[in-house]
Amino acid sequence: MSGNNRNNHDTAAAPSTTNASASAGSTGTAAQDPVNGQPIATRQLQDRAITILENNQLIMRYAVANNLSVPKVRVYFEKVAGGFGPEPIITKWNIFED
Repeated sequence: MSGNNRNNHDTAAAPSTTNASASAGSTGTAAQDPVNGQPIATRQLQDRAITILENNQLIMRYAVANNLSVPKVRVYFEKVAGGFGPEPIITKWNIFED
């Protein structure tokens, strides 16, 4: 999948966005992806969403862990992968812990 067809978006919900400014240094801005100019944290979220969408078992695990329907979880990750930054619905990110 090419990075050219992704939309630029500055905000997306997930745990990894909290340290985006810390890795940027003293400039106060988030580190930018040199390929498409969007924040690296946003790109990482999109890549994570794509990985989850490619695995139906992961989608089902996120749905069960967060007490959500499979279609709702799929649509959420499709929006994240597309760069739309929907309101966060995933509260439990570590689905492999009991």
